Amino acid sequence: MKARLVIAALIVLVSCAIPSYAQNCASPPSLNEFVFCRLQARLAHSLSGLDGAKQGEAPSITTNSTTLADKSAGPDVLAASVNPSGLSSKSRVPDTTDTSVTATLYGIYSEWRQKQPFDPLFYSESMPWRRLSFSVAPSYPESAAQAKQSVSYGAKFQISHLRDPLDRSNNDAFQSVSGALRAAGSYANDYQAIEQHLRNEYQTHPCQAAVDAGIAGGLMGDGTEGAFIAAMANPDVFVHFRQCMNGADMAFIDSHTSDTFAALSILTPQLADLLKRVQAAPQVALSFLSKISAGTGSNLYRSEIVMERGFGKIDSTTNASFDFSNSKTTKPNKDTFRFVEDLEVPAIPPKKPLDPTHLNIGVSGEGDWGTSQTPTYKAQGKVKFTLINGLDVPIVVTYSNQTSAAKLADLKGVMGFAFDFEKIATAFHSRSAVPR
Repeated sequence: MKARLVIAALIVLVSCAIPSYAQNCASPPSLNEFVFCRLQARLAHSLSGLDGAKQGEAPSITTNSTTLADKSAGPDVLAASVNPSGLSSKSRVPDTTDTSVTATLYGIYSEWRQKQPFDPLFYSESMPWRRLSFSVAPSYPESAAQAKQSVSYGAKFQISHLRDPLDRSNNDAFQSVSGALRAAGSYANDYQAIEQHLRNEYQTHPCQAAVDAGIAGGLMGDGTEGAFIAAMANPDVFVHFRQCMNGADMAFIDSHTSDTFAALSILTPQLADLLKRVQAAPQVALSFLSKISAGTGSNLYRSEIVMERGFGKIDSTTNASFDFSNSKTTKPNKDTFRFVEDLEVPAIPPKKPLDPTHLNIGVSGEGDWGTSQTPTYKAQGKVKFTLINGLDVPIVVTYSNQTSAAKLADLKGVMGFAFDFEKIATAFHSRSAVPR
């Protein structure tokens, strides 16, 4: 009963902010609109894959994390990270190998709907399901001491999702690119080839949905191309024909709109304007994190608000949290207010709007204040290499005025690897769709 209530609550939660694009393209009235909606979805999918607000690194609460500040979004589908103890410098903070896995509700939803999560149209229609993400991050100490092992858990929900190209606030900028894309001369040729392909397919394999609806005769009319074109423009007929379109048809549509998609290379000003608007948009998220120790170490619980905004090329991330440390020994529990500010800027701007930034530089600072404890201050410098979009190698150096183990200053370097599998899949797809 409780599980049903939770599922019902999640469905209500994610359905509160369905974008206008999803409403327009969920039931396109004609083949022409269906093909173009899929083309727009591919564009939105590619743009969304460049969003630096999607966190692939382990949450900040983990022992050997490469970030002080948590980002405002989780991955679209699935992300993982590993920070090996062998790539960390010796310090007063114990060296651990931290791993993390983060997934969104969207992955579960796509499995329930039996949909391919990387399908661009389904991806665009299901944006609200990507607002809620969950993470699990085990930490393994170098000495394998049971008392030092821990597992971190987290949940994050985006209150606002303004960095999605399909959000209502980005409609004007997104439509300026989509309109120019549709006006490209190659679109008419691409669409004609798709229309001919589907007509030939129907003649070979009659559409059962149209037969069942009693409109098969109207679909083909007198058997001429004109009759089929008219049927594809009729919403009452196309709604049944669409049910017969299979994965092979979708693949044909995507492959035969590649020339139109390639026209993005001449729409650099429109794309740059859209990306500037999207990447500067403010986002707010709420998260709850916990770090559960296996031995006698304290358990840490963190309630956090995450705010993110762009200022020109600088991306600003702010965390404000309340930490509660629950001691398992005679030591007193601790209440701590934590504030973090992180600034990140691309060191080498990409040559084209749809290219990822391969080198980012960041600086961040953290302050922790609590009752009956000396304030802790941290400063961190970061260099993040992006080998391909979705595969990051962050290297950080963190200075702290004290540690929990000793009231002495500490300097620690950590190197890790972060994988966003949806971004990686998009990167390989884009290489074949857009000329470089």
